[in-house]
Amino acid sequence: MYPALLAARHLDTPAAASPYAIALGVQLALSRRPRALEFFALGQPTDFDELSWEWQVRAALWAGDWERVRDGIAMMPEDLRSQNRWRYWAARAAGQLGDAELAKQGYADVLPTDNWYAVLSAARLGQRFAPTPVPMGLNDGAMDRLATQPAFVRASELVLCDMEPFAIGEWRAAFADLAQPQQVQAIGLAARWGWYLQAIAAAAKLRIFDDYDVLYPRPYDPEVRKGASLTGLPEDLIYAIIRQESLYRADARSSAGALGLMQLLPETARRTARAWDLPLRSTASLLQPSVNVPLGSAYLRGLYDRSGGQAALAMGGYNAGPGAVRRWLPDAPMEMDVWVENIPYNETRGYVQRVSWHMIVFGWLSDRKPRDLSKWLGTVRAPDTGGDSDP
Repeated sequence: MYPALLAARHLDTPAAASPYAIALGVQLALSRRPRALEFFALGQPTDFDELSWEWQVRAALWAGDWERVRDGIAMMPEDLRSQNRWRYWAARAAGQLGDAELAKQGYADVLPTDNWYAVLSAARLGQRFAPTPVPMGLNDGAMDRLATQPAFVRASELVLCDMEPFAIGEWRAAFADLAQPQQVQAIGLAARWGWYLQAIAAAAKLRIFDDYDVLYPRPYDPEVRKGASLTGLPEDLIYAIIRQESLYRADARSSAGALGLMQLLPETARRTARAWDLPLRSTASLLQPSVNVPLGSAYLRGLYDRSGGQAALAMGGYNAGPGAVRRWLPDAPMEMDVWVENIPYNETRGYVQRVSWHMIVFGWLSDRKPRDLSKWLGTVRAPDTGGDSDP
């Protein structure tokens, strides 16, 4: 940061200093420093890119400067400004600045999009929320015919023999040779086999996200019920973590060494097992759902308790670690949506939003009833003052 600052101070013209000022603004915004907006103000619009446009608005959100939020979004390129994220924040800015009708219209435009921002929009409108499923149109006969093709037969047999890397190779080659309507049926076939990782990944490749009956299965009910009974956490939250962490693959291993359905690091699992008096015979046993899910649930419960009952903090801690979340806490209570938007790690911000969304979908699938999600409009604060979110 400091070389850029020195360079900016010694350049002769605002145009020459502009890129340095914007770069400083981004770095200060990532650290939630109040001077970020000063440096963004020195930048020229032609020097902004997607990263700097977004962090200028996030800095204004953190500062509570709603005029800068409104103006910053208005200056974004159309393809960025039209994203659900910034349409929601444009509506928020309109409401904060006294234009209730514009805010209401903005929320209504985001509401049908089935994501984190749609749920927030429903809460802002005072409406109960239910996802809008879009079935893929699976056909048993079409799936049966695919299942007899040699490549799919080989993929199925390899899965049954625990030779998943080879199965994936067969699957991908066969999938790529199909016409798009057949690819959709192949997604259903993978789900029928219980090969949920492949089904969800293939659906995402086709931009299919909203067939919730197929893409949000619950194959580990006994283990999840045990984790929920042990910790008092909702089953929907535990399933949301499992789906996000491993896509239901019990033998999942990350490059960092995290293992199993809930992607536990061995040392984290050992500490949790000691604290909760849970069995953990070996690191390899973390690949067993009956071991992994109760331990993962207990670890998540510990994060939830240390965060003062604030679900967003617990989710963020599960992904980035509780130390990172502590660094991101505001000095004074802050609206939850503003805090989440300012999480500096893209991965963790997306993680909190997606896990929250998965939890909503799992809950809705249990009874198909719209839900009151007004609690999403709560605040984030230092844990020792308590929180106002439910797990």
